[in-house]
Amino acid sequence: EAMMALIAARGVDEETLRLTARSATAGQPRLAAMVLGGAGAPVTPTERMELLTELLRHSSAVVRIEALRAWARQESRVTGWQRLLEALRDPAVPVALAAIDALGDVCKDDLNVTDRLTSEAKAPETNEWHRASHALVALANRAPGRAFIALLGGHVQHQIWQVRMYAA
Repeated sequence: EAMMALIAARGVDEETLRLTARSATAGQPRLAAMVLGGAGAPVTPTERMELLTELLRHSSAVVRIEALRAWARQESRVTGWQRLLEALRDPAVPVALAAIDALGDVCKDDLNVTDRLTSEAKAPETNEWHRASHALVALANRAPGRAFIALLGGHVQHQIWQVRMYAA
C-alpha cells in the first residue's frame, strides 16, 4: 500500500524502485514493473532495461505480464521486440497471451512478427482457443487483410461463443 501511495504521488525514487523490483513477494515487483513502464521512471534507460529483463524472468506470472507490458511501452522501440517473441513460449498461458496482445501494437513494420501472428491465428482447437483468438485480434491491429483471411479459417462459425466474440 505504501508503494501504491508513492506511485500515485509520483514519489518513487531510484533506490525504492530498485528495492521494490527485487523484493521477494510478487506484489512489489509487479508494482515496480508498472513504474518502469511509465514515462517518469526514476532510473536511466539502461537500468530500466536491466530491471525489466530481471522482472521478465520472475517466478510470478503476474510480474512477468506487467514487465511485458512495460517492455512493450518503453523498450520495444529502443531495444526491440525479441523479448516479446520469447514470451510466446512462456509456460503460463496468461503471459503468452499478454505477449501476443503486445505484438499487435508494436513493431508493425516487421513482417516476421506479422507472419508469426498469422500462424498463431489459425482456427482454434476446442479447448485451447485463447492463443488463436488473441492472435486474431493482434493481427487485426497489424494487418487487417490477413486477419480477414484468418477469420475465414473457422473463427466466425466456431462452436465456442468466446471465439466468435473475438472474431467480431
